[in-house]
Amino acid sequence: MSRSREMILSILLTLAAAVHTASQNCSGRCGQVVIPYPFGVEPGCFRDGFAITCNRSTGGSPRAFLGASDIEVTEISLPQGQVRVQVPIAWQCYNESGTESISLPEINYNINGVYKISNDRNKFTIIGCNSLVYLQSQKDGSGSYPFNYYIGCLSYCRDVTSVINGACDGIGCCQSSFPAKLSDSSFLFKDYSHSSILDFSPCTYAFIVDHDYFSFSAANLMMDKNTSMPLWLDWAFRAVATCDDAERSTNYACRSENSVCINSRNDAGYLCNCSQGYQGNPYIDKGCQDIDECTLPEKYPCYGVCTNLPGSYRCACRSGERGHPLAAPCIPNTPFAVKVIAGISSAFLAALALILVLLVLQKRRLTMEKEKLSRENFDWILYKKMMSRQVHRMRIFSLQDLQRATDNFHEGGVVGRGGHGRVYKGILEDDRVVAIKRTVVTDERQSGTVSEFRQKEEFLNEIDILSQINHKNVVRLFGCCLEEEIPMLVYEFVPNGTLSDFIHKQDPGSAISLDIRLKLAAESAEALAHLHSSTSHTIIHGDVKSSNILLDENMMAKVADFGASTLMLTDETKTVSFVQGTPGYIDPVYCETRRLTKKTDVFSFGVVLLELVTGKKAIWDGEPLALMNRQHLLDILDEQVVEEGGTDLLGTVVDLAIQCVCRQQEERPTMKRVAEKLQKFRKLLRKQRGQSCSDDMASLLTHATNSFTHYHSLGSQRCSKLDLKS
Repeated sequence: MSRSREMILSILLTLAAAVHTASQNCSGRCGQVVIPYPFGVEPGCFRDGFAITCNRSTGGSPRAFLGASDIEVTEISLPQGQVRVQVPIAWQCYNESGTESISLPEINYNINGVYKISNDRNKFTIIGCNSLVYLQSQKDGSGSYPFNYYIGCLSYCRDVTSVINGACDGIGCCQSSFPAKLSDSSFLFKDYSHSSILDFSPCTYAFIVDHDYFSFSAANLMMDKNTSMPLWLDWAFRAVATCDDAERSTNYACRSENSVCINSRNDAGYLCNCSQGYQGNPYIDKGCQDIDECTLPEKYPCYGVCTNLPGSYRCACRSGERGHPLAAPCIPNTPFAVKVIAGISSAFLAALALILVLLVLQKRRLTMEKEKLSRENFDWILYKKMMSRQVHRMRIFSLQDLQRATDNFHEGGVVGRGGHGRVYKGILEDDRVVAIKRTVVTDERQSGTVSEFRQKEEFLNEIDILSQINHKNVVRLFGCCLEEEIPMLVYEFVPNGTLSDFIHKQDPGSAISLDIRLKLAAESAEALAHLHSSTSHTIIHGDVKSSNILLDENMMAKVADFGASTLMLTDETKTVSFVQGTPGYIDPVYCETRRLTKKTDVFSFGVVLLELVTGKKAIWDGEPLALMNRQHLLDILDEQVVEEGGTDLLGTVVDLAIQCVCRQQEERPTMKRVAEKLQKFRKLLRKQRGQSCSDDMASLLTHATNSFTHYHSLGSQRCSKLDLKS
């Protein structure tokens, strides 16, 4: 069969599947599990890779399984792109002589290349005393060895009375997060003496579990070995990497006319959702239906006359009434103050009442003007976004959504402060943790000023820039809110603070290894190289500094804050009206010429690299690092870094940084070249240390073994993460 005939057949099968899904020939559920398309049981009722097996021969209620596997499904979620499955636990039990019995299920979830283990809804968990267990994975679920990801959990308790119910922090129970992209899991148990604890902890148990489901108690130390645990898998259409690729393919899954494509949050692939104002199944024709907001007043308030519209609704006052029907009930046009004054005989009370009425009306007028301004902002920005091809990828959050997510912007949720506003941590209704960038308007009289205009320009600029980028080392933008004077941006939450804090605010006695410093530098450089050369347009960040590089839960660097960034044609330069930046990081050539180029970012990154190897701030002892000569920089290198890497290797790193901050822009390297050099430095460091992956693992095991000796004085400990992929 020719390739063209195969493509035609694939399209026909997809269309047939969509038609059959709505017919009576396709099972809508299996037992208690609802099975929406693209999933299905019967042939022709599901898309390729999304088959569900319904076992009706168990004697009880029918049970659903992923494909032909023995992984049982208990729930399928279309909007979140997740399935909840039930998986047996791993365990190892002991007697006085040592290991008595063991069960080590190895589970590959990578069925048809569709599923990944959700890293934001699950936790790796172990239960037991004197217990050390490793979660190991090949990441891609290929079945090839050796494993290229390990993470360990260590738990200890002297007696059952030391266990605290509800606390899984290393005393009888240990939990750890893990990264995205894992497709398989198995467990490695480390033997320790259990002879003194057999009466209350005869076994060690290990599993990955939905973190909302599991709560530890002392009774879990004697858990039934046949127990299974629920965990969440992320699913997506992974034949293509992104929505841009999907929309150009012949097998695009978002079939409903009111659907949008969303990039997978766990590895490559995409999902479909109904557009804002619609609900239903976006994977079938006409599956996304309009929401009648007027029938849901608790969610879509209207204090006037509600009219449903396609994808939206209109709320208006009745004839003869006025006010803002979304904010408060409409009121008659006849001034209430006239009736009040006519009925009051006392001139003093009349004057007082008049003053009160005037104050109320003035406050209401200001409120209405503010709301009018918000609507004008919304329409203007939405128009700008509709002019962009990326509008379908941007979610518009309501102010109410973000107020609920942040407990009405409670002060306790502030995770960052800047000159123009604050960043709040929030939790959306779908349990995603986000960071919300909100500009604080301290004086409403500033509305309409040049300052506010610049802030709005930066807002639009950041949306335009981030809509062009899909890179693991660049912070993701989820959407925005347009209901305040200065609109808000909603990002993925990056929990471990900034690179600046990581370098300069370490606890006394703690040390950052050279390998970690080079890793963070290389990841940041790769992000900037992607901006400069891997997109259809050149993106210049314009404000590269260590405080604009964030660290996620796996200590991966993510470049952030694109308010000062510029989108240009390749190799173009741009002259700006005013210079933005931070002292110590600004390219002096940029200051003089006001010409923004890719080499402007290279200079600023060179300063960040110097911060990493010296441990000093961009301006140290009154002098910028970028202006120091080579010998001065070598003299102030972090002592621990020199001890670990040696002067030869550190000299080459310093030379690279000096080349980045060279006065002549044409002599500076490209960011791609910088990223390549940093990766080579990491390999040289590992070769210099003479350590293989097995040596690293043996060192970790030795460290964990020795920790038991001192555990009673050190408290709860957890093994470090170790990624062995070279």
